[in-house]
Amino acid sequence: APLVPLTSAHSSIGLSTDANHIILSPGEVTNLTLTIHNNGSSIETYSVAVSGFNSAWEIIPSESNVSNVIPTYSAATTIVIRLSTSALPSDSGALTITVTEPDANVSTDITVILSVQAIYLPAIDTSTNGDNGLVQMAPGDELNLSITITNDGNVNDTILLSVNQTPDLVGFWTNWTSGGGSNNTNNSGNSTGGNNTGGNNTGGNNTGGNNTGGNGTNGSLLMSGPQGWQVRFIDDVMDTMVPGEDRQAILQISIPSNENPGFFGFELFAASALGNFSVSSTMVVNVTAVHDLRFSYVPSGVILMPGENSTVNVNITSLSTADGNWTWEISVITDQSQTGGLVQANCQAVLPNYSTFITADGTVSIGVNISTYANTHAGDSCLFALTGTLDSDTSITESVEFTLVVGQQWNLSMVLPTSIKLDVGESESFNVAISNDGSEEDTISLIGIDKEGITFTNPSPVTLARGVSQYVVMEVQIDSSLVGNITLDFTMSSTNSGTESVNASGIFEVKAYAELMMEGPADN
Repeated sequence: APLVPLTSAHSSIGLSTDANHIILSPGEVTNLTLTIHNNGSSIETYSVAVSGFNSAWEIIPSESNVSNVIPTYSAATTIVIRLSTSALPSDSGALTITVTEPDANVSTDITVILSVQAIYLPAIDTSTNGDNGLVQMAPGDELNLSITITNDGNVNDTILLSVNQTPDLVGFWTNWTSGGGSNNTNNSGNSTGGNNTGGNNTGGNNTGGNNTGGNGTNGSLLMSGPQGWQVRFIDDVMDTMVPGEDRQAILQISIPSNENPGFFGFELFAASALGNFSVSSTMVVNVTAVHDLRFSYVPSGVILMPGENSTVNVNITSLSTADGNWTWEISVITDQSQTGGLVQANCQAVLPNYSTFITADGTVSIGVNISTYANTHAGDSCLFALTGTLDSDTSITESVEFTLVVGQQWNLSMVLPTSIKLDVGESESFNVAISNDGSEEDTISLIGIDKEGITFTNPSPVTLARGVSQYVVMEVQIDSSLVGNITLDFTMSSTNSGTESVNASGIFEVKAYAELMMEGPADN
């Protein structure tokens, strides 16, 4: 049954209102129409006063006096009623309107019920995470984020939390700017009608947040439900939150280690358990690209000779989750451990190609031209560092070090004399030029090969630096049974040559000789 206004009446003053129960939500304003009926016999002026309400209500008559009301006629006036934005249901009460006829000092009261509408309004804010709700994570990362949950209603409430994957990020990017912007939440329900009021037609939970440009794509990468992700609230129930209370809910996010780079959106919901009302805020996870290279071939077995050059190929395999353009440089690492500071490097290196494009999971080969200085020796080492820098992010570098060892080779040569004539029956000598054409100092032995009628006396071994030649004296004795041109054979070996040798032969002339032997008769 409708409420009947409570009145304390004098018969000459009749009162009525257009509403006997005012229901307002915090911050709302309404007008109440008061009608005064002159039941007396003369024209009257009435004073209007209000009372009985607490400080959450602001109630002001539009006229403090209503004049010239003719007997048997009525006059209407407006009373403005405003409810504070911080009002609670406990601020409900009653309004007493008193109309007085000052001349006769008589009055009539009428009472209107005042009620504060219960508001169930959860709020959820992701803007404090990352760059206004845009959170950057790498594949394999696990992250706990604090999400602010607020009871923006005016009654105690239990707020329920949930997460939903949202592939449509157009609205997020529309409202997002780095370091600012807002992510307007969706809301529904909780529109309770009341007498003479608009009910609880609030704007919902308009949280600011969700901003980071991330990868500069403006949301062109829209992802469907990611497989292998875990995105959940550790505690998804916020019990008995008082009006205006903030609490932190922990959102746990874990990403598979093989996830591709891109933007992944999640809609975080906060729902009133008592008011059938929910709001949401969008969070976007920017999965960054992982750049990692494996140098599968390290040329540790390559041997260089002094003064020579070679090309070393280094194979590079991408373990990255995205393509990348890399710029390379090669450097020679000098030894600083010796007294006196830097030691002159033994080698130099040149990169014919400075830039390579490597696809995710792709493999490329980089050629490095290595050359040694002529003054290097066997056992000298060259330490190189090959370093690549990612063009799109110069803070990302990959490098490998490898060592090349200077080796050695032996090489011997001899020059035999020509136009040499040898006498028989006596020791003859001649010079043979021997050369160390190898890469290191060597001890060389020259040997003449004896055969029938030819006997050599060999020289002692000679130690020669690389590139040095020297004459050695070879002695030979020819038997008288030989005459004319003969062939003499020589062999030369060295400490470095091991079991190998160099052989040569030369034509030598054996001079003819006369010999007379006389034998007389025997004495008898």
